[in-house]
Amino acid sequence: MSRQTFKTTDVLKLEVETNPTGLVNRVPNPTGELGAWGWITPFDDVLAGVDVGGQPWLRHTLGSPSINGVYTEPHPMTPGQYVAASFRAGASDLPADTSGGRLVAFIAFLDVTGTLDGVIGGFPAGLVKIVDKLLPQAARQGTPAPIVAPAGTHYVALGVALLATAPVGSGFMPAPAGSWLQFTEATVAVANTSAALGSGILPYIAPVPYVDVLGPTLQIGVERSELNLGVLTATIADSTLDPSQSTLIRPGRRIRLRALTGAGTWEPIFTGKVSNGKVSYSLTQREATKRARITLTATDDMPTLGRPRHEGVADIADLPYVLEGCGVPWNVNGSGNQVDPDDVEVVAVNDQATAMDQVVLTRDSNLGYAWIDRRGVLQVWDRDEISATPVAVLDESVYNADVAIDYDTDRCINSVKVIFLRRNASTGETEEITYGPYVDQASADEWGTHSADFKIQAAIEDETAIEALASAILAANAVPQVRVNEVTIPFPTAAAVATHARRDLYDLVNVVNDTAELDEADRVTSVKHAITTDKWLMTLGFSVDGGVATPTFVPSPSGGADGLTFGQLMQPVGHVEMFYGAKADISPGWLALDGTEFDGETYPRLEAHLGGTTLPDLTDRFPIGAGTKALGTTGGAVTHTHGTPNHTHTDNFAVAAHNVNSDEGPNTGTANRVTTGTHAMSGGVTSSGAGITGSPSEGLPPWRALWFIIRAV
Repeated sequence: MSRQTFKTTDVLKLEVETNPTGLVNRVPNPTGELGAWGWITPFDDVLAGVDVGGQPWLRHTLGSPSINGVYTEPHPMTPGQYVAASFRAGASDLPADTSGGRLVAFIAFLDVTGTLDGVIGGFPAGLVKIVDKLLPQAARQGTPAPIVAPAGTHYVALGVALLATAPVGSGFMPAPAGSWLQFTEATVAVANTSAALGSGILPYIAPVPYVDVLGPTLQIGVERSELNLGVLTATIADSTLDPSQSTLIRPGRRIRLRALTGAGTWEPIFTGKVSNGKVSYSLTQREATKRARITLTATDDMPTLGRPRHEGVADIADLPYVLEGCGVPWNVNGSGNQVDPDDVEVVAVNDQATAMDQVVLTRDSNLGYAWIDRRGVLQVWDRDEISATPVAVLDESVYNADVAIDYDTDRCINSVKVIFLRRNASTGETEEITYGPYVDQASADEWGTHSADFKIQAAIEDETAIEALASAILAANAVPQVRVNEVTIPFPTAAAVATHARRDLYDLVNVVNDTAELDEADRVTSVKHAITTDKWLMTLGFSVDGGVATPTFVPSPSGGADGLTFGQLMQPVGHVEMFYGAKADISPGWLALDGTEFDGETYPRLEAHLGGTTLPDLTDRFPIGAGTKALGTTGGAVTHTHGTPNHTHTDNFAVAAHNVNSDEGPNTGTANRVTTGTHAMSGGVTSSGAGITGSPSEGLPPWRALWFIIRAV
């Protein structure tokens, strides 16, 4: 293989984030390079996105019927500090029958809540107008001088709006329908003194300064694929960068690998964060600066999508509801904008789910596509929204002859189970319902059974739609095909780098191989770069265009236990609790134990559990542990009556017979001596009386009434 005819350092940069030495731009993604992430749209339903053609524009379509504008994410700031802002923006496509639009920009000083009022007409307290010009206008604009933050300030934001030409009253008319506003850069800087910000329009400031460490780098490897973790490894021979001596290589620092591509622009091949720096030492190396060999490892932002996100949506267009606040820029069907939460329907709740899980669920529910691109942007697209135009032709003059073309009988899917996440409207909990398997019997008979499970969620549980989704999966995967799995492209010239280095995941390319009689449109599903000081190889892996993304494991709402939700595991049907509140306020899915009838069709699990549709009655009753008393039996009484019934008393007495000795008794005086013999005595007294009737009374300890409720679903 021919060696490259250029110096790698001329066409490649390996850049690590370093500490700023001056002012820092507080706007994330200020040039729109990563899509529209970093901007909020409080005024009307403004769409934002990155230009798919490759230009990093932040563009907002504006117009009637209301005022439209955008503002940056709020940045922390304290009273007494100074702020300056600048931006480059312009508008075009204004209707011919109007006199143009009006560009208005403002600094917003926000309170502790960090929220901006959605009405800018009249500029209420907290908003300071800094620009008011007629359009079109494309020059850099901003604060003519630093502005001090007033008392009560906790955050600051830069806002820009497109309005009608002339103000009406204290407010502004909306811009003409069809007009649009385009940003190419924005800067917000904060300092403790006015002098630190200078005077006049603030120049553009990059948000993060980088230092290029490619010079002493011996080799670089990059591996990225679909929704798997992207990894960069680099071996650097430079003792001055030794992490034990230098603070540059630290976990968490941003890192990027950029190549000089077409039109003379530097475009990222990999974007992520340093995860590890390991050093081995070669003390026999004569050059002291090369005695430390650093192995640097970096990963893309995939781990950031591991943040918990319990609520799921059905449509790909609604995914910004899930992604906002995850710390990863996104481009959903060409837009990086947020969505109005009031317009989004949550169709499932999964306490075990992460943001990535929700992306996978929504992707598979629509048989769409999702990946993190080379810029670090999460891309998610519906099948009918993603570009169907090939971006390149790869033939045998481009890639190495040892192309990986194969035919694998195991590479098919002919049996599909669809696991539907059903949200219970009564409890808000989510359970798994399995449909299928749906089988392509002809494929199974010929190739053997190859199964796959797809987990989905939707606003409506429609068995016909589920069957159609399974049919689409089978149609795309039931028959193995001769296919190009990989091609390896060498970069012998700088022109080859400029042409091919920016190939990215899910690019649609034409792969041509005359020897194998192949000419097919394939989508890139894996990208590998192997770079040394004198050789650069890029390997692309493919899937057939129109194929279905490989299902990705998503945890069950319950963590996995016979399809039961976490709530059902903790509180199964039949679980009884006490509820303090009005009967009408008992939570959905729970019923009061009042002895009434319930609807068995609505609560079939409870009917099966109780063996009928009559609720146990715990009105004025205490529960008692079952055991010696059978489950469900009752006893006792609410009240007790105390009193005395009619009655008779009888008292009897008796003296037993005894002998009297004639010699007993006194023998002096006038007393007579008792006659000797045997004597006995008995008798009795009988009496009767009327009973006394008492009042009923409670035999209860102090009490307070509550509802006993039972879980019904």
